[in-house]
Amino acid sequence: MDRTHLKRNRKNVEIFYSDPQLGAGGARNTGLRYAKGKWLLFLDADDYYINNAFQLFFAEADSSEEIIYFKMNSCYSDSGLPANRDVLFNNLIDFYLKEKNTSEEIVRYKFVSPCAKMVSRELIQRKEIKFDEVIASNDVMFSLYSGYYAFSIKCVDNVVYCATVTKGSLTNRLTLQTLKARYEVVLRYNEFLRLHHKHRYQGSVMYYLLEARKYGIRVCVNFVKLCLYYRNNPFIGMTNWFGTYVNLRKSMKKDKAYITKK
Repeated sequence: MDRTHLKRNRKNVEIFYSDPQLGAGGARNTGLRYAKGKWLLFLDADDYYINNAFQLFFAEADSSEEIIYFKMNSCYSDSGLPANRDVLFNNLIDFYLKEKNTSEEIVRYKFVSPCAKMVSRELIQRKEIKFDEVIASNDVMFSLYSGYYAFSIKCVDNVVYCATVTKGSLTNRLTLQTLKARYEVVLRYNEFLRLHHKHRYQGSVMYYLLEARKYGIRVCVNFVKLCLYYRNNPFIGMTNWFGTYVNLRKSMKKDKAYITKK
């Protein structure tokens, strides 16, 4: 890619390249290494900020909080029609704004995307937080660590970001390799929460165990072994298993045209 073209008429832009083998997590870590200033913002390649996003960012620039969470929209990249990638995150913010005294922790631990946030660079440097350099879910542990270690947080009832559903993107890549990567991240996520006495925020792994059946008995056994290795209780969230699995399958069916299996 031509750096001159990317920087044309943008004298305040610096461009750095990362090793493609390190994936999106490696690219983000390269950005962290060269970042300057008080705040970090993250933008995925197929997403975009809405028109007045930076006015909202500048309005919060002097904030003493270490993470500022905003709302987002989502749409299908080819049609522009509304999608559902924003629902979980917006619900978390609505809950926080309504019940701040009882909902702060759930925002810290369940808003597992780095996008639609202002994150203090000092926080990331102080705790030496990095992204996982894995094929999928590289951002979950980064979001968990930063949420856990931030001295204070804030939620803003404004949309700054649009997440797209794009064919072939990491979010819509369904392979054994990506399934295993996401599964191991959830196991590590749960392990961290248990070690820090936040058991109630652990996520269910049953979806991954059920999906593993499609790849044969050997894969199933390996997934169970991983669960035992991380001492993860496979029955976490048992009361919500069926509903969660059905909703995930419905979502995948709706987005079928955008999912790739290679």
